[in-house]
Amino acid sequence: MSRTTLYRLASEQPERIDLEVAGRVLCGLEQLTGKRYAVSDLLEYEHDVQSAPERLTAAGVPYTGDPETDAVLDEIPDILERVRRHEAGETKMISLKDIAAKYGVKR
Repeated sequence: MSRTTLYRLASEQPERIDLEVAGRVLCGLEQLTGKRYAVSDLLEYEHDVQSAPERLTAAGVPYTGDPETDAVLDEIPDILERVRRHEAGETKMISLKDIAAKYGVKR
């Protein structure tokens, strides 16, 4: 493999990957270092946030990054509608104390 090819691979952003060249680079590295390498040691993937589709919860909103909140948004898809109805005064909250009294649960 020529020095020019190696320099171009190391200094520029290649548009495509030539598997034969990648194989030669891996073999060269193994011969120089005595260590085994994989293709993943040569490549790094940078996630393009702007072009990637946003993952949505079952509730239809993006994931927040908080595991507990995301779990609720996935397990109870209508939770946001329930909150909206409550905030609009269409529903009311029943206290745990009232529920316990109704069903005879002693605390």
